[in-house]
Amino acid sequence: MNITIMSRNLLHLPTSVNSHQDTVSHILVVHQWMLCLCEFIIGFYIAMLLLNLRMIGDDRSELNLFMQHGLVAIGYDSNSANRICKFVIAHCNDERMLNGIHNDIRNSFNNYSEVYEDVKSVLEKFVQSKSKVAKRESQVRSFFGQHIKKKIYVDCKEEIIQIILKSETKQQVNNGLLKLYSDGTVVSHIYKTIQPLISELPGKRR
Repeated sequence: MNITIMSRNLLHLPTSVNSHQDTVSHILVVHQWMLCLCEFIIGFYIAMLLLNLRMIGDDRSELNLFMQHGLVAIGYDSNSANRICKFVIAHCNDERMLNGIHNDIRNSFNNYSEVYEDVKSVLEKFVQSKSKVAKRESQVRSFFGQHIKKKIYVDCKEEIIQIILKSETKQQVNNGLLKLYSDGTVVSHIYKTIQPLISELPGKRR
């Protein structure tokens, strides 16, 4: 049925003799329908983003580790977490990924509905994390292309970008650049240039 028509029909409240009871029942039906719709939208969103990521090699290992930590953090024992992770990795590149995971969980856990919801929750956090990382990398690469032109830096573009992306403090950025270049003047220049990219990192350069 067309969702617009269904929505209009569901939201048309009854006016019968038992209007109060009918209205309560109607509201419960609408609420249930809205929950189902929200679940579908969230599931579709997760699936589309994961399809765009296309898990290969290190990405699959990262997903596996993220899922294990996420499941253990919400109370799953390591054996159950490992079993669930195998399902997730097995279907991570499927077009109907969530369907495959749901079916495997249903065949392995009595409380499969609860487990499936937990898995979707952890997957959503993983997608958000990967999206944030991708956005950060895009920002760094764009900045590099616009503001860093000298050959001495361009020749080490990938190394510098990885230093910026992997560093959690300003000191780590500085240390990484010092390992890359032995000339302190060169390091000072590039460090000053990339300040807009690392301004929110904690600490300060020593």
